[in-house]
Amino acid sequence: VFIAVLFSAILHAAWNSMASKYKNKNVSIPAIVYGHVPACIIAVIILPLPSVESYPYIIISALIHQGYQNFLLSAYQEGKFTTVYPVARGLGPLVATVISIIFLGVYLEIFTILSILLISTGVILIGFFSKAVLKNYKILYTSLATGLFIGIYSVIDGYGARASMSAISYMSWVFI
Repeated sequence: VFIAVLFSAILHAAWNSMASKYKNKNVSIPAIVYGHVPACIIAVIILPLPSVESYPYIIISALIHQGYQNFLLSAYQEGKFTTVYPVARGLGPLVATVISIIFLGVYLEIFTILSILLISTGVILIGFFSKAVLKNYKILYTSLATGLFIGIYSVIDGYGARASMSAISYMSWVFI
């Protein structure tokens, strides 16, 4: 599981880096997003439907992902990968943790919370104090908004995938 998560993180960072460097962000970000669709169509045909209990999660997640993609596009139009990515990806776990504790009643040990806080803050600070942010606060705003959406969809997709009985089927429907 650790290797799969690590591989996923590497791939995710790689496509974000590629998308951020392409001159026309209105092409690069949608190309990455729509690149999922062919595989998702195959998964939808082959795999069983997600359970009915997951349908609200699918709809909400699809809407939240639209917000994420819009802010990600804006963030990369304003700033560079080395600023946007750490701020957005560092905030996501903090948001997911806060939502889980306050709204979902998840109990976490104090050392777990401290670990999440310290690691996330460290990652955010990598991009937070760049010269570009000091000259243009819109980079920070759009990066933080992107991170907010990441945290929200992470929680929704966690519950939705469990309710669906098939995480791949669930995410395929979300992406379509």
